[in-house]
Amino acid sequence: MKQKINSIFKKIAEVAERNSDAFHENQPLIISSTVFNKMYCADSNVTRCAEQQHIFSDLVKLKKRPVLYWFSIDDTISNAKHLREEYAAFRNSRQPRSTASYKTYFDINSKTLYVGKVKEGFHLRLVTHLGYSKNPNTAGMQLFHWYYPEEFGNLTLNYMVFNEEMSDLITILEMELARELKPIIGKY
Repeated sequence: MKQKINSIFKKIAEVAERNSDAFHENQPLIISSTVFNKMYCADSNVTRCAEQQHIFSDLVKLKKRPVLYWFSIDDTISNAKHLREEYAAFRNSRQPRSTASYKTYFDINSKTLYVGKVKEGFHLRLVTHLGYSKNPNTAGMQLFHWYYPEEFGNLTLNYMVFNEEMSDLITILEMELARELKPIIGKY
């Protein structure tokens, strides 16, 4: 069995080595108040809305690619403690949407709201985090329902796109990045 495990480690190391410079870090996207519009809840077509094309046009093209992403807060306007309290209040309300988990303890100096990964369909994952998914059982931050840019400031969506062969390793990258960034919301 030890040989098999060592063989798996070797394969993982080879994939990681091949991809150590093969990922692409994209220009961060600003998530502003224009994204939080009630009309998107009604039809769930925020990805096709002309006003939001600057956000979704490139993301839709990443259908089959694994993506590592994180949301940064504007810490000149809001702080981790206030955001966490608002999120906890939303989670504890009797709202019908599934929410992302969060740890009991968090770093009150964090400038990162959330760290996540997706193996494919990044634009759909973003729709869920924004709170516009047609399926209320898909867990995400559900930002539309509790995050107010006028009060908290804009969010910045940062993301890195990887080759398809990194799909199985993207979870490890997510865990390590979360340990570094110490997000306010999320399981790591």
